[in-house]
Amino acid sequence: MIPVIGADGIIEMLELIEEGKLSGTVAQNPYDMGYLSVEAATKVMEGEEVENNMDSGVDIIIQGNAMQRLDFQRRLLR
Repeated sequence: MIPVIGADGIIEMLELIEEGKLSGTVAQNPYDMGYLSVEAATKVMEGEEVENNMDSGVDIIIQGNAMQRLDFQRRLLR
């Protein structure tokens, strides 16, 4: 068996991981990216300096945590 890993955390991919049809994925978290962006913009507006580069990290999603990520995304999309 050849493990198949994706590079996105869309709902359809998370469902395939949960079903055992896809081994996993590596995904950025758009929620964290947006949060950090607003936080940085607020600091700039208040005259503070911010880093030129910010690392919002990546998540490695496998069958053991796919449902947690899926639930999180569904809550955000309500």
